Amino acid sequence: MSTPTHLHGPFTDGRSAIGPRRPSLGNRCRRVSPVAIALLGGALVPWSNAVFAASTAAAPSTAAAPSAAPAAAEAQAGSSGLPAADANANANANVNTDAGADPAADSRLGEVVVTGEKDNSLEQLESLHDVPKSVSIISGADLQALDQVSIGDVLSHLANVQFDFGNPRTGGIALRGVNASTAAGDNIDPSVLVDVDGVSYVYAPLSTGLDYFDIDSVSVTRGPQGSEGGYNSSLGTVAITTNKPTFTPETDVSVTYGTYNSLLAEAATGGPLIDDLLAYRFAFERNYQDGEYNNSFVELAGRQSYVNTDRTEGRFELLATPYENFSALLIADYQPRANQYLNGLTFHLPTPQYYADGTLVNQANQPVGKLSRSWFTSEASYSYADYLADPVDNDANGAIDTGTGGAALTLDWKLPPGDLESISAYRDAYFSAANDDGTPFDITDDGGYIVDYSQFTQEIRLTSAAGAPVDWVSGLYYLTDNDNNFSRTRYGSDAGAWDASAAQYAILDTDAPGQLLMENSQDRVYRGTEQIDDTEAEAWFGHVDWHITRPLDLGVGVRITHQYRTIVQSGVLSDQGYGAALDPASIDDVILGGFNSSATGALLGNNTAAQVALANAVAEQYFNAVSYEALTPAQQLQVATAKALRASALGALYSPATGTPYDAWLPTGDVSLSYRINDEVTPYFTYQRGAKSGATQITSVTNIGGTAYQLEPETSNSFELGVNNDLLRDTLILNADVYLDNLYNFQQTVYTYDAAATALANTGTPVYVSGNGNVPWVQLEGVELETDYAGLPYTQLRFSGAYNEAIYKSYPFASRPAEEGDITSPPYISLDGRTLPNAPKVRFDFDAAFHVPVGRKLFHADLDYDYQSRFNSDASLSEYAWVGAYGLVNLSLGLTTASGRFDLSFVSKNAFDNHYVTARTWNSWTPGLPSWYGLQASVKFD
Repeated sequence: MSTPTHLHGPFTDGRSAIGPRRPSLGNRCRRVSPVAIALLGGALVPWSNAVFAASTAAAPSTAAAPSAAPAAAEAQAGSSGLPAADANANANANVNTDAGADPAADSRLGEVVVTGEKDNSLEQLESLHDVPKSVSIISGADLQALDQVSIGDVLSHLANVQFDFGNPRTGGIALRGVNASTAAGDNIDPSVLVDVDGVSYVYAPLSTGLDYFDIDSVSVTRGPQGSEGGYNSSLGTVAITTNKPTFTPETDVSVTYGTYNSLLAEAATGGPLIDDLLAYRFAFERNYQDGEYNNSFVELAGRQSYVNTDRTEGRFELLATPYENFSALLIADYQPRANQYLNGLTFHLPTPQYYADGTLVNQANQPVGKLSRSWFTSEASYSYADYLADPVDNDANGAIDTGTGGAALTLDWKLPPGDLESISAYRDAYFSAANDDGTPFDITDDGGYIVDYSQFTQEIRLTSAAGAPVDWVSGLYYLTDNDNNFSRTRYGSDAGAWDASAAQYAILDTDAPGQLLMENSQDRVYRGTEQIDDTEAEAWFGHVDWHITRPLDLGVGVRITHQYRTIVQSGVLSDQGYGAALDPASIDDVILGGFNSSATGALLGNNTAAQVALANAVAEQYFNAVSYEALTPAQQLQVATAKALRASALGALYSPATGTPYDAWLPTGDVSLSYRINDEVTPYFTYQRGAKSGATQITSVTNIGGTAYQLEPETSNSFELGVNNDLLRDTLILNADVYLDNLYNFQQTVYTYDAAATALANTGTPVYVSGNGNVPWVQLEGVELETDYAGLPYTQLRFSGAYNEAIYKSYPFASRPAEEGDITSPPYISLDGRTLPNAPKVRFDFDAAFHVPVGRKLFHADLDYDYQSRFNSDASLSEYAWVGAYGLVNLSLGLTTASGRFDLSFVSKNAFDNHYVTARTWNSWTPGLPSWYGLQASVKFD
């Protein structure tokens, strides 16, 4: 698989140079919007008779390879930024051209099929010469050569886009320094959309938890997208195109075995089921690797390693071409649930002695103080020194459990007015975390999110026939999705002793009754927050390219989206544990039945007889006293302290609260002007206005449940000035652009004034709460450069890089960083003028490929160098969170037989074992991945 006989042009689906596509359903049956029915029906009815007449009149093709392939390509051609001829040609690159082939199809084929081994990315960039947008692209063959299938590895080759480290739910894709992942909330759309084979993945974990194998190409289109189809995105789209069925039999197998007991096995097979009528492709991957760090907890030693990989994925594709003017493509894939230990790898550091203003940090409430408490020092085999030295010593850390699957059906009709395409798709995803507290003690376990997500999308597009003075596309898009997530924590027998402040611990650790109160206050409490989000969206989109003169093109795009979103949320207590008698009487609207007492433990006069009896039972259980009133003031204070600890574990409990639905129209669009000076140089200017839906959320709680706070929609105004160059007789592609993008109402965690909480507190002091909100203004500006040079014998050089400034122009309500933790009023600071987190100013990737004949074999060497400058990894931009610049080298060296059937390669990632850091806080850091190397054997069968 690493040395294909063909290397295809970009965008088999025809749309990745311009924009997004499809989303999906909830995990239960949902109503279909009458608006959607009317829109979709209105598009289908005028064409139904023409489709029926054309399809029934046509005889089955006797030369299906050349004629069906363009249909297959256009059946996926969604929001194409390429001319229709290029989109068709990309599909033709996958099939044989026999005698009797359509001459027009043959001529297009010559534009994109690449013979040779590593000149494919040059051809891909060349095909974008007239696309007035900033685009980077990498071929599947280049990724395969370096054994790269993870989302982080794939994106590392594309300028100004990256995967911010995390698990499939908390990690996210950043473009031009901006990332809005589900770490901020499941009810927020991603700012950077991922589109796989024409289907928009509206929920970020659908894309970040997958491997990408049997890939034709991966591209990123920067700037707002949506006027040419799919789901709209406010910052850009990553488009991933898999290899498609052909009528030529082929089977490729690749196996890589390497360090950390790693095994990556990939296989793809396909060909005709019925000649010229039905073709299939099946691709399979098994990816397993132990992590570098083993859990040293004695009962789990040798059974957990961090960060490991355990993924199995399969994809089946079926192409039907019953008529020359019609094709159908079915794609179904499945990744069964598997366990990976991605959370819990942290190197701890001593907490600094002083806050930023010189105030002394109370170390008694820091890990060093807590682990010095007699409760924990009784465990002689573990100390604070072990806490600092061992990054993984967890008694109950569970794995991240993920799985996903889906199917998409693309129908394509070639009609006299143009190409009519329908794409129907369904996807779902499961995520579960079971986090530990990071110590071998029984403090917390089974913490984190459990998520069930599903989406259904339907898109209908009509694309004009090529060759007219005006090219256009118009269509309708529909999405419905459901996200059911539960964030929870289970507390253990050591939780009370850990969570207690130094003052609380001193009160409770004086005698056996106090210690039992401290233990029971939180032991086995299991509480969480359940949230159900539903989204329904309908959109009309249209784009026109007017070829004013041969060199001058004007493009105009418009999209109108209607978004309807709802939320239902509740605070849930699933298990009261051992300390139910220490409950408060109620928390908000949830009645718990505990007794009422003062801050010192004195029994209040508003207790019922049942509550007084409960207080007496507490006195008897813990102090063997005849009644609660018989307790001494010191004993009552111990009860009050235990009740306070319990209340902190119970948190906010409330009955299901429904937020005010978000219901709005989002207009977006774009305008571009390009001028082909000659066949080599095409400058362009593009303005793109994008938008991301607002949302509703439950923030604080009152005695009648939760209160709703709505996020405003995020809008983007992007200006781009660029030039695409095809130089030195087509051996050098040099594309460059400068950009300015102003994001308004950027969706991110902020502090906001909470009127309901302020009224409830009734202290005269405004109450601010942390939650998702809107940052008034973020500005992005920079330069992007994409080059590919193949003018030297046996050599290809590729560079993809950017200089980027991502600045908070106005962010008045950010949470304080850890070094200002002693300042509680106000709880927020301004970050105006500061660089966004996880936004390095310089990022580039350099690839060099050398393919030299050696006798009857081909020696090939591939080198990849990925670099990024320093950045701050903390959302509050802590001065302790700066991550230094680093560069990683990946290598591949191998020999291929003369027939190209067999290849043996040595592959290495992070070849020089650069010990880099991915995140820092003021008292911890997270390491990057270590050096890895392996042997890859690939076999091709006709």
